[in-house]
Amino acid sequence: MKAKPMTVQLHTHLPYRLAKLSLRIRVATTDRYVRHTGMSAREWRVLGMLGIVGARSPSELADLTGMDRATISRATSRLVHLGYVQRKPNEADNRSQTIELTSAGEAYCQAIVPRMERSGKQCRSLFSSGEFALLIEFLDRIDTAIAQDNLFADGSNDS
Repeated sequence: MKAKPMTVQLHTHLPYRLAKLSLRIRVATTDRYVRHTGMSAREWRVLGMLGIVGARSPSELADLTGMDRATISRATSRLVHLGYVQRKPNEADNRSQTIELTSAGEAYCQAIVPRMERSGKQCRSLFSSGEFALLIEFLDRIDTAIAQDNLFADGSNDS
């Protein structure tokens, strides 16, 4: 017996469209900004985030980048090896560490952060200021609903 085709319309299925767009953005930025550096995209993301927000704990970096702690730890180890970041004891909590840029990491970020800003401006230029504000509002609404477990909760346990 032949299986009945599914009826999900991928073009209007928002989780699919957002996932696909996210992947395309990652591939495009990796091709433009990362490939020539010898770093992985994850390492580059950690380095860029530190360049934007300054020293942070691994947990904070995980929250900011959307990566898990193990990935942050591996990326940080490699960035320490490359001389771009260093680990320091967290003054607020001696059980954890703070990851901060070295002078080489700061110099590198001084070169890449303006490129990141330009790509952000290019994306924003696709929208009027009102459209962009609405897009951010819509994304925040989805993010809040997921954080409050009000989205994708269909009543079933996937475990």
